Amino acid sequence: MRVVFRCDAATHIGTGHVMRCLTLATALKNLGHEILFISRAHTGHLHDFILEKGFQSILLTAAADVDSKTDSEVDSKIDTSHIPHGYWLGVSQAQDATETLQVINKWGTPDWLVVDHYGLDAKWESAVSHPLDCRLLVIDDLADRRHTSCCLLDQTWQRHEKDYQPFLEQGSIALLGSPFMLLRSEFSRLRQTEKTTSKRITINFGGGNPQNSLQKVLSLLATQAIPEDWSIDLALGPNVEVDEALRDLINQLPVTLHQPAHHLAELLHQSHFAIGALGATTWERCCLGVPSIAMCLADNQKFLSQQLEKTGAMFVLPENYQDSEFLNYWQQLIDDNSDTHQKMQKRARTICDGLGVKRVSQLMSTALDSNTSLRLAQLNEGDIRKVFDWQLLPETRAFSRNQTPPSWSEHSKWMMSQLASKECHFYFISWLNEDCGIVRLNKKDSFECEVSIFLAPEYFGKGIAKTALDLASTLHPNINIQAYVMPENKASLSLFKKAGYIPIGNDWYSKPANALPL
Repeated sequence: MRVVFRCDAATHIGTGHVMRCLTLATALKNLGHEILFISRAHTGHLHDFILEKGFQSILLTAAADVDSKTDSEVDSKIDTSHIPHGYWLGVSQAQDATETLQVINKWGTPDWLVVDHYGLDAKWESAVSHPLDCRLLVIDDLADRRHTSCCLLDQTWQRHEKDYQPFLEQGSIALLGSPFMLLRSEFSRLRQTEKTTSKRITINFGGGNPQNSLQKVLSLLATQAIPEDWSIDLALGPNVEVDEALRDLINQLPVTLHQPAHHLAELLHQSHFAIGALGATTWERCCLGVPSIAMCLADNQKFLSQQLEKTGAMFVLPENYQDSEFLNYWQQLIDDNSDTHQKMQKRARTICDGLGVKRVSQLMSTALDSNTSLRLAQLNEGDIRKVFDWQLLPETRAFSRNQTPPSWSEHSKWMMSQLASKECHFYFISWLNEDCGIVRLNKKDSFECEVSIFLAPEYFGKGIAKTALDLASTLHPNINIQAYVMPENKASLSLFKKAGYIPIGNDWYSKPANALPL
């Protein structure tokens, strides 16, 4: 399988988009797939870093000095006013699409195009993915612009499908929330090992130093009497400049400098608590159960800060926080007699299990398996008639709990209620671009849902149902999925056992939460 990533890093963008794409690219490469990165040569790009990681990388020429100009100055030159972060691109979407296609056409047609850029929307996605006739994965966390038909990944904590309803075309699939957080494999590995008790603090603001946060935090800590048995690990990205003023602050404190921070996972795993920004590193801290003081340093982090503040997994500081707020949180975490640390540790671990990259890479690989070429797509009101026709088939009714065919009015009323319900996920099963059945998940409670599945008879015996069940569990990994199977339905009994479901009594079978496809 061949995969192209289009993402940028820059002083005005940060490094997070490239870093999370590198995490996914590494997982795909380990599965034997070929990868190409395409980035624009902004100040602070990570082209050399991508090459060091063993990937092919092509730089597009930077055409606008977005570092030194205001948003409106750049917008007036490249017409990006319809996208809040359009100026990040530095050129028009049309120009970027043309240049991207030129690079890809020389490299070879990809099976997947992955785009992670706030400055690109459906206009660019269509212009690039349609000529290539490839699958499209869009990584986003803003829910503020339209996307063409795609697989959309938003790993934001507590993100919901309704947030993207105005922006996604029919047939799109949304991978939302903590089950799909893209963390490097060492985080899930360390999560399984015992955490040692230590008096170490990790300070890390991702790949940069937004709003000179390092200087502000270290200046505040320099006013405190830090106990002699405590130490600080300062983990910096390769592009962070350690000037004389920052060096002076470091020398005033019990700090060990790590630049570049190649072993951040190990540092966090050994930490009593951490200090950093909201963003990708938030999930890394949560995965390892590290309590933290997290700072909201950008507009796109405000939604996240509101959600995380409610969890009790960390202390969250607003963008313009007061010194007294930070020092109060600092004192609570460094106080050995406080139970705050233990509570935060437990709550943080519930947010992220570190297996998101494995789920996404498996889903991408499975979607292009030459034996299946199968995908799931969400239903809408225009699909009610097709489902009704399938419901009337004798093969469908034979093993239904209610074997009486529904009337059109009964069916349409039921379908409308299911499509409107937040407790129901209704998907078409599409094989070789043909709709061939449905899979439906209905929540029973916060921890369990019931799955129903049927295929049109002409698609029996092709392995489609097993793959559809695997994809459904991949899309909804944090809930137990149960199925009711009549004992005389031998085909379904075999299907669910092959898909990893185990009997739990009274003709019910269950697949535990977070179980990866067999």
